[in-house]
Amino acid sequence: MNRTAARYAAYAIGAIVALALPWLAPDIRTQASFLWVMIIFALTWDLLGGQMGYNSFGNVVFVGVGMYACAMFQLHSGFGYYPGLFLGLGVGAFASVVVAVVFGSG
Repeated sequence: MNRTAARYAAYAIGAIVALALPWLAPDIRTQASFLWVMIIFALTWDLLGGQMGYNSFGNVVFVGVGMYACAMFQLHSGFGYYPGLFLGLGVGAFASVVVAVVFGSG
């Protein structure tokens, strides 16, 4: 077996294990799902930032500010999960707009 065939065999085995993981290890299903989401994010960043040379950090700043504001509101507001989440999304959107106004006014 040459190196190319061995590489494709390893990819195939990895894909089979990845597809069977929810049935093989149901206790870590959430972590495995999160892992695959992060892998997709990494591949997207590799394509945009590395392959195409398009480095845009502006959208990342606004998403980060909004999600941080949402999480802090949800954590410290005393509301339940869903009311805190929905109100926190509004707070996060408002925080992102405030940051955009501050950065954009200069």
